[in-house]
Amino acid sequence: HHFSLLTLPKGSTLEAAAKSLLSHPEILSAEPNYKLAHTYIPSDSDYSKQWYLKNLNLPETWDLPKGKAVIKTAVIDGGIQVSHFDLKGQITKPFNVITRKKTLLPNDHGTHIAGVIAAVQDNEGTSGIAPSSKIIPVNVFREDEADIYDVAEGIYYAIDAGADIINLSLTTDAY
Repeated sequence: HHFSLLTLPKGSTLEAAAKSLLSHPEILSAEPNYKLAHTYIPSDSDYSKQWYLKNLNLPETWDLPKGKAVIKTAVIDGGIQVSHFDLKGQITKPFNVITRKKTLLPNDHGTHIAGVIAAVQDNEGTSGIAPSSKIIPVNVFREDEADIYDVAEGIYYAIDAGADIINLSLTTDAY
């Protein structure tokens, strides 16, 4: 294959030049010489252990413009360690369905799920899939058990709190 880099005279438009070039049957393609940049790779210390981020093509996704909207994901689970360094600034409107209070007891599973979603990219720990999002933690567990009613209450709370996404990492044998 042969390809060439052309410099256009001042005042030329890329569209007109491409149209002119493509009128010749020997020219198969004409396009601008786009500028490229390295894909964003977080410098968080445990990023290399997070194989799923590369499998989901997140480094390329993180390069895209983020816009102004902040996505809020409700994690309806056990409590979340709201003071965890990977979640600093990511927590909003926490609620404990069981105690009816805003305080949560730390729970490994809930904290892990919140980190997978929204861990900040700050040179330490892990990187979240959506590090510019916010987490609405909703505890529905009494120790290791939850029930459907409390989960439903948690879903209603999440909706009222403005959740855009609701994450339920729960299972049951019941219909």
